[in-house]
Amino acid sequence: MRLLFPLFPALAVTLFATLVAALLPLLGRAEDPAPLPASPSAPVATSASPDQLPRPASINEPPPLTLDPRIRVMKIHEVRNDETYNPHRNEALEFEKSYWNYGAITAAQKEAVRGQIYVISWRNDGPPDRFSARFEYRQTKTRDQIKVQTLDNPAVNGNVRSIFKVTGAEYRQDGPVVSWRFTVWRGNRIVGEEKSFIW
Repeated sequence: MRLLFPLFPALAVTLFATLVAALLPLLGRAEDPAPLPASPSAPVATSASPDQLPRPASINEPPPLTLDPRIRVMKIHEVRNDETYNPHRNEALEFEKSYWNYGAITAAQKEAVRGQIYVISWRNDGPPDRFSARFEYRQTKTRDQIKVQTLDNPAVNGNVRSIFKVTGAEYRQDGPVVSWRFTVWRGNRIVGEEKSFIW
């Protein structure tokens, strides 16, 4: 046992050096950021072209973040409307699926509403103003590609409920959402933000 103990630190140093040598060439490659693709339009949230979105000029420059304490994101509720999701005989969860599937009769209509739905409640405690709610997300098959949905709110005062849908063909082709970020914009500045743990 005494002979094996001195080998472990040497092995750890060797593995670390090998890992650094393998990752060093990857870290040196800097690529230009790709423009944000427009997401297929959902019934609630509309997608804007990348030139209309308030976003930074480069990936290295962070967006102007000036959080306003009067803007609060209170609740983010994710609805998984998929045939693989099993509510385990919970009547409330079964009703929630039937609520979002209401009106879908044909197979094509049912396919169009399957996916993930994000219901985000936020609040403006300040004076009424024009805000944009922006939902950025990554999906399983798109990896680091960021998709964006935006909602324009012309005169926000009090509670607001923003609904963003990742459903239909987009959900089938690109898979479920793995990370997301919700931001509230006033002009070109972020005044409210909430994000998933992985973001």
